[in-house]
Amino acid sequence: MALGVVAYLWFSDPWGNISCRFIMGKARVAPLKHVSVPRLELSAVVQAVRLGSTNLTMIDFWVDKVYYWTDSTTVLRYIRNDQDRYQTFVANRVSMIREGSDQKEWRYVNSEWNPADDATRSKQSERWRKGPEFLLKECFWPIEPAQISDGVEGLEVKCEIRPTGTRGYQIISYRIGMDTRQPSR
Repeated sequence: MALGVVAYLWFSDPWGNISCRFIMGKARVAPLKHVSVPRLELSAVVQAVRLGSTNLTMIDFWVDKVYYWTDSTTVLRYIRNDQDRYQTFVANRVSMIREGSDQKEWRYVNSEWNPADDATRSKQSERWRKGPEFLLKECFWPIEPAQISDGVEGLEVKCEIRPTGTRGYQIISYRIGMDTRQPSR
């Protein structure tokens, strides 16, 4: 397993011609220690924010807007959920993401259209070098799935325990991230 991040510069000239150019890409192999897929995706998004910050400091001209794209609906739900407290690993990374970007800058792209996935598959493609075609026109941008706004199911949310009077304690919310390891036999 691996994670990939890629940055493109999208611009239009005075005549309305739109271009998309590769700026920088990074790929990393997943750690040997088991890490769940949602946590790997969260780490990739942190890398994207760092890459975005680096590029913005290096570019010598005005950047009108920045968009971050991810194919992880779980990560988008982490970024957009302000109500729950997360497990330490998740909370630290979500904090880094929120400090380095704005929630409104985040967009969903399905895996089939995501050029960063090409880096994780050791696949050299035109899409990696030139950018995905959907970036050229906003009307072609992928539509976000409805389940992104569906609560905290599947997220690593801290267990919150509150007293309930004479009956003791009641668990109010408890969600654990999905573990993708195969059972050992």
